[in-house]
Amino acid sequence: MTKKEAHIFLIKSLDNIYPKGEVKAIAKVYLEWLFTSANKDISASLADSLSTEQINTLKADTQKLIAGNPLQYVTEEAWFYKDNFYVNNSVLIPRPETEELVDIIIKENKGRKAKILDIGTGSGCIAISLQKHLPTTIVVGIDIDEGALEVARKNAENLKAKTIFKQRNILTWPEWVADETYNIIVSNPPYIPATEKAKMDKVVTDHEPHLALFVTDADPLIFYRTIAEFAKMHLSTEGKIYLETHYDNATTVKEIFEEKGFAATIRKDMSGNDRFVIATPYQKQ
Repeated sequence: MTKKEAHIFLIKSLDNIYPKGEVKAIAKVYLEWLFTSANKDISASLADSLSTEQINTLKADTQKLIAGNPLQYVTEEAWFYKDNFYVNNSVLIPRPETEELVDIIIKENKGRKAKILDIGTGSGCIAISLQKHLPTTIVVGIDIDEGALEVARKNAENLKAKTIFKQRNILTWPEWVADETYNIIVSNPPYIPATEKAKMDKVVTDHEPHLALFVTDADPLIFYRTIAEFAKMHLSTEGKIYLETHYDNATTVKEIFEEKGFAATIRKDMSGNDRFVIATPYQKQ
């Protein structure tokens, strides 16, 4: 099988599964990964033959893609804020909106010596990106799931980041936290009510970790309430909280932090949706 034949095979296999534009995008990214020629024009050597190993990988991965597995889980790669992160189905696939949040934090804290806490770190993409681009900071990422922390630690090793990762459940923080104080707290916590599963894309609900996505219907904003309580005790007086949330919840999240003694503002994402809530202690306004 030549590279050209591999391209045709993949396009035909996915043609009735995804929209045509998406099929072309998947094929381009996947084949660049398979041929280990990222950022190169794969058409430059279409007559080259695949090895037996590459053919077997292509056929097995095509079945995964047909079954709805996200491309990032198939290649175990996801680009985030200028770096290539290892991902598997223990962690969420990083989203562009989260890159925006990281960009805001980096621009507002350049050169600052700060201790940062990333709550619900997952793949570690937020924590590692902050530590790499804010090298004067100490960054700690926490997550309840050991599988996610294994991914985060692997990413830190691969990307030569000094980020610290710990297994912690933020919902039980009074049981484990000591006298730590943080200058920056960041989180993109779970916030989707369980009843919303049926309305969501099956690619997400069938493959991405529910622990990182869903919360109980009784209190879908429980993580934001908990983070507000935590921050009252463990955010420095000149500190900031940076949160990602669903645009339907941004106003309520803002109110949660205001009720706990913070000044909070909402920022929009690149699509114009209310996406980020940034909070600071009132007395510093």
